[in-house]
Amino acid sequence: MLWNYPNLEAQGGFIDVASGRFTPDSQSVMVFDSAKSLYRTPSQPYLFGTGGTDASGTALAAASYDLAKGRWLPVPRQYVSPDGSLYAYAVGTPGAAHGVHLVDVTTGADKIVPSTTTIPNDHANYFVAGYLQDGVYLNRFGQGGPRAGLWRLNPASGSIVQVSTDAPFMGVFVGNTPLANPPTSGNPDAWWSSVSADFSAKSDPYAYHQYLTGIAGQHAETWFQRPGFRIDVIGVDGGGHAVVVAESASAIELWLLATPDASTRLYELANNGSPDLPFRTAVRDSAGWWIGSRTGVFLATSAAFTQISQTAAVVVGSCS
Repeated sequence: MLWNYPNLEAQGGFIDVASGRFTPDSQSVMVFDSAKSLYRTPSQPYLFGTGGTDASGTALAAASYDLAKGRWLPVPRQYVSPDGSLYAYAVGTPGAAHGVHLVDVTTGADKIVPSTTTIPNDHANYFVAGYLQDGVYLNRFGQGGPRAGLWRLNPASGSIVQVSTDAPFMGVFVGNTPLANPPTSGNPDAWWSSVSADFSAKSDPYAYHQYLTGIAGQHAETWFQRPGFRIDVIGVDGGGHAVVVAESASAIELWLLATPDASTRLYELANNGSPDLPFRTAVRDSAGWWIGSRTGVFLATSAAFTQISQTAAVVVGSCS
């Protein structure tokens, strides 16, 4: 999607990785449906969503591209199931659409999960934080402000369990960390930082990590710190990694964090004083990390950090 920060992105397309040329795609431009107060795809079967207006993080984009299904979706990439067959979005305003929706990308079937329409003993609403293999991860916001914590929704049964009491409402990314003992394909986890509108804030220079086992008493850990810098998580993967931006008054850095407790600086440049977040969205595929910025799109690998295009954009889908 073409860079439009701090406003929502409107125009998407594809970047040729050989030439860096951007080609717009009309199917990426979502239509606002005034009858439903939702965004939808321009072509049928119509797929509805919030167009990123419910996104609870500065590094989320307004739409995404589903490579598996070959369709643009009116939700951030984090709201799409790993196989691309389903996505989730939430409507917090009262009415017939209130609750968490699950949408079939192929058919457009859009159903509300009944267990998400009310929260016992809490005047709040559920919102979507991410979609992993084991379920949809939710956070809450309502009367009195945001709630701390994450909840996991089972899409099949509708059951909801709390898996974190630490995670904030803003800036949370959910992913997976492979386990060696016992060997498993992944263990759900969350990464976050303290989101602030003040890009010079230095009071909380940390990135936090928590395994989302739901075990009582388990808490987040300080995984990375950069004193004198403001930290923003901009992407995670299923291999126990996160990409963060560290910004001070004079410098901007990109770091790759890994479990357990490893960090590698990918890139560094001078801070020109712009209030914008300089990098947004980091998406990993077999080639490496595709990172969007206000100066273009970059590819980060273990060997190099390479500018692929000079088109200011956020990355909302992978190449493979």
